[in-house]
Amino acid sequence: MFQSLIERSSQQASDKEHESARYKIALQWFSEHLDSKQPIARLCDYLNISQATLYRLFRTQANRSPLDCFKYQKMDRAKELILGTDLSIKEIAFELGYDHFNDFSRAIKKHFKITARELRADRNLICDISVC
Repeated sequence: MFQSLIERSSQQASDKEHESARYKIALQWFSEHLDSKQPIARLCDYLNISQATLYRLFRTQANRSPLDCFKYQKMDRAKELILGTDLSIKEIAFELGYDHFNDFSRAIKKHFKITARELRADRNLICDISVC
């Protein structure tokens, strides 16, 4: 009886480690495929798991859906490109997989509560005040 408890406990720890590793792989895949049109389906194919399993994985690891995590990473990258490069907003939109600039603009506005131009203008204001 005691032996089976130890084995079960060991198996649960191993499962949690496997789940954590799979989650990290998923996040890495997202960061490398921010231009993906169907990120959830493609990630499921890559990990060889069902969408239900992927959603369970993200709920247990991040308490968010995989699509929420993907969108967050995409917006984080958009902010990096807007603030850290001289690429036009339109070029950034296409680099991140948006077919239409307006879709990108709406996504930025929804996520950051300001437009991409306002975000870039804030960077320029900060750079004018301090040495960049």
